[in-house]
Amino acid sequence: MKTVPVKKLTSGMILARPVFDKNQEILLDAGIELTEEYIKRLKSRNIRMVSILDAEEDDDEIIEEEDEEIEEVDLLTDLKNKLSTIESLTYQEADEILKHTIHFN
Repeated sequence: MKTVPVKKLTSGMILARPVFDKNQEILLDAGIELTEEYIKRLKSRNIRMVSILDAEEDDDEIIEEEDEEIEEVDLLTDLKNKLSTIESLTYQEADEILKHTIHFN
């Protein structure tokens, strides 16, 4: 796998990893063969770099990397949801939670 600037992509290259937008939504999945249209979309979304397969790369290696990335995205989504919940608390609600979760000796 190699990382390639989007401006140097050519049709026929194969993505080694999924490409995510700023909201962590998948734009293109790993294994997709790039077309001129896909490359234009990546440029329009301000994607700067993508991972491309080397000719001799092993498919099993790609699948393992995909699973790790999906797990990371799930963790980030969970964290984002928890932070949103915390941000919506009033000072009194946060103080009550802290009183019940932190025990002082």
